[in-house]
This record gives sequence, structure tokens and C-alpha cells, in this order.
Amino acid sequence: MIDSFEDIEVLGSYESVPFKKLVKKDLHRAFNKNSIFVKDTYVELAISSSRCKICEICISSCPVGAITEKAGQIQLDTASCISCYYCLSVCPEKAIRIKPSFMNKLIRGIRWIAQI
Repeated sequence: MIDSFEDIEVLGSYESVPFKKLVKKDLHRAFNKNSIFVKDTYVELAISSSRCKICEICISSCPVGAITEKAGQIQLDTASCISCYYCLSVCPEKAIRIKPSFMNKLIRGIRWIAQI
């Protein structure tokens, strides 16, 4: 089992590809950034300070460096976050969660009722 990226041996050569924030930026181009489709339906991540033990696994695992430790708390820069949700899977305390907006919850509820 692989425990970290350092455990992976790369054979041959590779080209580093920067992560690109697709969802938010592309939606902003397609719709007015104040549109309900952009500002009210997107989900973001939140870090529970009561659950977080500041192990810093999320910091070292974030591919874009959007998670930092400051003044004894883990902080997430939502502007830099690319929404890959990798931090959700590596957090041993389950302190990182998805925080949907009210409109997102409403749309999911309508889809559940309509079975779509």
C-alpha cells in the first residue's frame, strides 16, 4: 500500500502539469459572476477546528498549497483551492468537510425528489 507520494517510483521522464481551477473560472466566463448559477450553487470546503488535531497531513497533501497552518489553526484559502477534495480523503480526523450553500442543498433536494 502506498502511504504518500514519496513512496511512488517514477519510471522514465515526466512533465509537471500545473493544476488548473476549471469549475469556478469557466463558470464565471459562461455566466455573470453574480449569477445564481455561480455564487449560490458552488460548494466549498470547511475545516472543523474542534476535530482538527493539526497533524498537517492536509498541508503536505494539497497539490496547490491552499492549506496552511497559522496561529495554531489550519486554514484553507478558498480562492486558491481547486476543489480536488484530496484533503478530504487524507484527513485522519475527518475534520475537513464539504460545505454546500443553501441553493446547492435546495437543488440537490429537488433532484432527489424528482429522482434525477
